Amino acid sequence: MLQTLVIAGERKTREMLFTKIKHGQVVITSYPLLRRDIHYYQQIFLILFFRWSTTY
Repeated sequence: MLQTLVIAGERKTREMLFTKIKHGQVVITSYPLLRRDIHYYQQIFLILFFRWSTTY
């Protein structure tokens, strides 16, 4: 089973979750939070995959 980690919430909550990021195999976040926290992701990942979804 894949280990997942959802990064969401207030900045302090997300910062705490970033300390656990190396334990997750799949990290899920929103595109706005990805853009806001890109400096954290750049230190950890070489490749990022994202899917932009809109609902009408």
